[in-house]
This record gives sequence, C-alpha cells and structure tokens, in this order.
Amino acid sequence: CLGDMSRRRSYTSPGHTNEVNALRRTLINRLTMLAPDTVSIEQNTTANTDEFIAQRIGMIPFVQGDDQGECSTLEVSGRNAVASDFVGRQAVYPDVIVAVIDHDQTLKLSVDFSKGQAVTHARFAKTCAVGMKPEKKGATISFETLLPDDHATCLQEAFSALENYLTDVRATMVE
Repeated sequence: CLGDMSRRRSYTSPGHTNEVNALRRTLINRLTMLAPDTVSIEQNTTANTDEFIAQRIGMIPFVQGDDQGECSTLEVSGRNAVASDFVGRQAVYPDVIVAVIDHDQTLKLSVDFSKGQAVTHARFAKTCAVGMKPEKKGATISFETLLPDDHATCLQEAFSALENYLTDVRATMVE
C-alpha cells in the first residue's frame, strides 16, 4: 500500500488451501470500514476538477469510530491542501496531498462518512496487498492494513465475517 513494512503481517494456517483462500478473499472484500461518502465542494478555484478532488479524498483512510455522522471540513487558500488540514474526523496519514493549490486559489469543502465493505467500493478497503502462498501443510496469508496496528482486528473480523457467511449458506441449503 504505502510501502511501510511495519503494517505487513503473515498468518500461517494448517487448514486446506480452499479454507485459507476463503479467508484471504474475506480480508479483501468483507471487512467493514468508515470512509468518505459524500464530498460537498463549496468553493474550488484550483486547476483540479471537483470530481478529481472527491476521488482523492475518497481514497484517504480516516480515523475509525462508531459515529458515521461526523463531518469533516477543509478550507485552504494559497498553499497545498494536505490531509492534516481536515477539521473534524482526522486522516490517518496527515501528509497526503489532497490538492495542489496556487497562491491565488482556494478550496473549501465538507466530507460526510459512511460504513461499508470493499465488495461495494474500494474506498472501504481496510487491507491491501493480500496474498496467499501454499505451503506443504496449509498456506500462509500475508497482508497490509491501511490503519496502524489493525492486524489482529482485521483477522478477527475476517474470521467472524466468514463464519457468518458460512452460517447463511448452510441455512439456505437447508431450506
């Protein structure tokens, strides 16, 4: 993701490769994350289009919490807008450039958040660089997290989501 090897973890499972692959796919698609949902641009005199700025903001990971109603605002003039300029919910990586702004330009916007899963949109992806390597007995999954120190939570959530999915599948097979 961002090249920080401290966010990369591996998990070796003695299970069958199919089971480990199901966990890998769950890590990619089924973890819940709070992400930007709606970007309302009030003023944009920069050379960047509103859509371009909204797309960049949509891919910035923000600090997680239970309150998805919290809004963030950004107002910058005469210098580059960076993620640390957000007021409200803070970005995880404050040095990410949101927009290049010249000395006589202004960007003013607000961001609303929602929870979702990467299966619906990439902005909800909690993990990246998810890989699987078959071993003689089982397989090894390696992955990076977008949020610092989130490896155990991601694995726990993936196991829970996979268990819920399998329960739902079994229930539909019985009916």
